[in-house]
Amino acid sequence: MKRSGFLVVVVLALLALGVTALVRYDIGPSTEAAHDWVIIIYGLMGILFFLLLILVLGALVFLLLRIRGSITDLIDEIRPTLAEVQRTAENVRGTSEFIADTAVNPVIRIVAITRGVRRGISSIIGSRARRK
Repeated sequence: MKRSGFLVVVVLALLALGVTALVRYDIGPSTEAAHDWVIIIYGLMGILFFLLLILVLGALVFLLLRIRGSITDLIDEIRPTLAEVQRTAENVRGTSEFIADTAVNPVIRIVAITRGVRRGISSIIGSRARRK
């Protein structure tokens, strides 16, 4: 970016020197000549701007390709870790299902049977108490 700024300053300085020379030394700045000089300077500035734009666009494409490569490398490094996390999640799911099947479900059954027996006993005792 410093080079492009320097280039703009040089072009503007040359333009100022040309205008000064035309005015000071009375080279004959007729309207046709001034018109021609404006067209030439405008064309040169357009060419310089176009070349600068091409350079910036090339640098942008280069940076985007490097970023894409970096992201691809990062994803390649993360993939094994993601696979391990997925396997760990599957192990946790299997472990929780095993614990539910072997520990929790029998406890729930025992509690349900105990409550059923208590209700049965309380209904038998309650019906006897009502008869008396």
